[in-house]
Amino acid sequence: MVKAPRQGSSVGVYIIKNADLLENGLAEARKFDRRLLVEEFVPGRELTVGILGDQALPIIEMIPKSGFYDFTNKYPFLNPQAGGGAEHVCPARIEEALTRQIQDLALRAYRSIGLRVYSRVD
Repeated sequence: MVKAPRQGSSVGVYIIKNADLLENGLAEARKFDRRLLVEEFVPGRELTVGILGDQALPIIEMIPKSGFYDFTNKYPFLNPQAGGGAEHVCPARIEEALTRQIQDLALRAYRSIGLRVYSRVD
C-alpha cells in the first residue's frame, strides 16, 4: 500500500497488488506529496468511532460498493460515472464485547494526544 501521508479522504492512497505495479503506484502518490508511506495492506472492515467529550459514540461501518473505502466510494456525487458509493451501518454489526474494546481503544487514542472536545478515530 502506498500513501501520500499528508492528504485526507484516501487521496493519494493506492493498493499495490503485485511488485510490477509498485513504480506506478509510487508515481501516482508522488503527485500529491514528495514524502510517501509504503506499508503492507491489511484487509479488514472500515470502522469509525466518533467521540464527544469523554464519550465514544456508536461505531459506524462503511461498506464500499467495490474495492476499498477510497475517495470515489466516499464521495460518489463528485464523479457519478465512476460508480462509487458505500453503505453506512450504524451501529456497526459487531459483537458487544468487541464494540466496547474498539470504543475503549478509540478513547485511549483520543486522550493520549490531549484531545478534549470531539474527534473521530478510524
